[in-house]
Amino acid sequence: MNKKRNQRKTKPPFYKRRGLYIFFLVCALLGVLAVLLFDQLVLKEYRERALSNYDYDKVDDVEIPSQIFDRNGLLIGRSYEENRSLVTIDKVPSVLINALLAQEDQRFWKHKGVDWKGVARAVWLNVKARETTQGASTITMQLARNAFNLQKEAEERGESGIERKIVESFVALEIEKKYVGDVSPDERLTNKRKLLEMYLNRVHFGKGYYGVRAAALGFFGKEPEDLTLSESASLVACIKNPLYINPIRNPERNRKDRNHVFARMYAEGTIPTREEYERLCEEPVVTNPRPLRRGTSHLYEKVVALTRDVVGDDAMSRGGFSIYTTIDKNVQEAARKSLREQLLEIEQTEGYDHPLLSAHDRESQASPGYLQGAVMVVDSSSGAVIAHVGGREYLHSQYDFIESGRRPIGTAFLPVVYASAFEEGRSPATLVEDFHMDLREVALGGTEGILGEWGAEIMDPVCEGDITCRKALRDSKIAATVRLGIDVGISTVAEQANKFGLPIESGEMLARLLLGWEQNSLWQVTRMYSAFARNGNAPESPYYIEMIKDLEGNIVYRAPNSKSQTMELCSSSTAFQIHSILSDTTHHGNLTDRAGQLVEPEFATVKTGTNHNFSDAWSVGYNGEVTCGVWVGFLEGRKPIYDFAFAKDLAFPIWARTMNVAANEFPGQRIKMPPTLTAVGLCERSGRKVTRYCYDSVFDPESGVSLASTSYPEYLRVGEAEVGLCPVHGEGGVTPSGEFAPDTEELRQRRLSVSPIPVLATALLGDDPYDAKVPTSVEKEDSDEEGEASEGPGQESMGFVAKETRRGEREATIRLRPPPRIQISDE
Repeated sequence: MNKKRNQRKTKPPFYKRRGLYIFFLVCALLGVLAVLLFDQLVLKEYRERALSNYDYDKVDDVEIPSQIFDRNGLLIGRSYEENRSLVTIDKVPSVLINALLAQEDQRFWKHKGVDWKGVARAVWLNVKARETTQGASTITMQLARNAFNLQKEAEERGESGIERKIVESFVALEIEKKYVGDVSPDERLTNKRKLLEMYLNRVHFGKGYYGVRAAALGFFGKEPEDLTLSESASLVACIKNPLYINPIRNPERNRKDRNHVFARMYAEGTIPTREEYERLCEEPVVTNPRPLRRGTSHLYEKVVALTRDVVGDDAMSRGGFSIYTTIDKNVQEAARKSLREQLLEIEQTEGYDHPLLSAHDRESQASPGYLQGAVMVVDSSSGAVIAHVGGREYLHSQYDFIESGRRPIGTAFLPVVYASAFEEGRSPATLVEDFHMDLREVALGGTEGILGEWGAEIMDPVCEGDITCRKALRDSKIAATVRLGIDVGISTVAEQANKFGLPIESGEMLARLLLGWEQNSLWQVTRMYSAFARNGNAPESPYYIEMIKDLEGNIVYRAPNSKSQTMELCSSSTAFQIHSILSDTTHHGNLTDRAGQLVEPEFATVKTGTNHNFSDAWSVGYNGEVTCGVWVGFLEGRKPIYDFAFAKDLAFPIWARTMNVAANEFPGQRIKMPPTLTAVGLCERSGRKVTRYCYDSVFDPESGVSLASTSYPEYLRVGEAEVGLCPVHGEGGVTPSGEFAPDTEELRQRRLSVSPIPVLATALLGDDPYDAKVPTSVEKEDSDEEGEASEGPGQESMGFVAKETRRGEREATIRLRPPPRIQISDE
């Protein structure tokens, strides 16, 4: 028994047993083998991907905002995919760096890209909690994820979070090798700070702010170097969940996570005392957003899209371009401002009962139902866009009316009808019937009754009988225009509309087409009107960009010399005739009382467009240099803006203010008459050559009856100028009815300064009163010299005039021999 006891006592201890070291050696070998197998079978693919799939020279390549300049080199906006502005590490305060490292990477200065202690700790805590509570991502791993978008790559590959972490680890190790390396301690510190700079300029802080400077300005209105410890901790708190923790969207959640950052800093010793920690935790989160403004407008989106088409998606994502546009900053701002102010004024008009801009819910996903508008200004010759305001409020709706919108253009379509007539041989002097018309002939806005006369944009329009095409278009006479269009042929008008670039897409040749029923875009209408200023020619398409330079100043795009191809929309004769009529609108037409709003009324050529139901208002015109189009209305439906919402009250003020500013850079110029036309003096009442009697009797309350000339200059095609003499006015200028002409402002302007002295008796001239000629109303140059009878010696011919009743023909003259002289005899 004692022997056994002694034997038990002499047994070697556990750690001295022979097989122990062999066991450990086998386990170690198996472990190494397992690691090698794991490395070859599992990690090799990810390591090789990290070595071959990524360009580590581009880790520091972040998008630099592209700058947009106007035609004069003035900065008008910035464009970027991510709202970012770079900052150097020396501009980042130490309190922010301490907060960042305490929260995200406590061993940043020591590890080489991967914190293996942190990984082991995270694995243990995750196993213990039976869920993922710790990520163990270092600053360098996060930089790798952001630089190469590894999260999106993993989702596309269908990889798990662990697989993504493995790739991040290998990429982070490569980044540290390239940008830190095995160097002296001082160099290592400098290189590590450079990694921090890369990270801080790239990381997303929420609300679209990328990089610490964009976030500091966006949340607190400060440069990074001015941030307090509390503000720095609030920014760092955002990194874990930028969507929900940012201090503007959820200040309480941000405060909670900010205090967690304080706790980590206290544990790391960068907050030295408990009292300081507790005081900081009590501070509220106070924001003061002053973000870097992005080019958030329809114009900037258009310019960016065009630039991307030129340089490509990859280059555009890197940014740094200088984009020189055709836009004029002052005109663009005037168009934007005048549109906003005018639409707000319309919303305050009595009878307006639609949604208001002020009542729109910015968080609503629905399309805004309030009143909209758009303004476009282009160079009439080249198509260069001077101003582009595609909508009222970009933040509410990104729908660009200029780019995508189409609405009925109402009476802005009328020039197409008259251009069709002029192309078919009629002229501005052609008479048309301005009488009431049955609504059923047009089928516009109802089924019975009299067709309305909303085109004149006055409350009490009247029909004036036979009037010239000039007056009918100038005053937007509805019934007269419809009759002319039917006479010319609706299909002929539709064909001319297609030439003008206003397609008739419905295909229905109905009379309502003549009154702007079809929908057209603002560019299409603006281009058509520009043709009237350029002899019937117009640019085929608009263009916005003159030149693009890259970050190094190299020109990567320049607009071709030809700019935009031109197209012939109508003949030069027709274009000038339409132009001369439209020029009258601010002098004798429906915009006479609005001429005072213009700084260049002598060059303003403009037409307003109103729909029969007052759902849309247009104003389109030019000054000889640029053409401006304005639309006001709703994006959907044909509901009236309000009763009698005339375009001269809604759209014209925007047009006038915009063109007044445009006149500074693009002053108006007169348009020359083409050689295919000749100027002829005509009578406004008949459309025939003016005579000495073409006056209207106008009752003047102050001086009694006065006379106003009905003469005006008309432009007719060469060879068609012989239109005959005016058959309307009798001698003395009294109208055939014997009534006074209406006492209008237009007639007052043409009224003689004094009443003419009536002739009471024939005057006797010369030495032979018995052989005097009887004066005629036919001037010498108008007499028919052919077939004139030969008189005998010593005899004179006397002309007697017989009025011809057929309108448009020359007055006929019959040559008669004078009666023989009376012989007085003394017998």
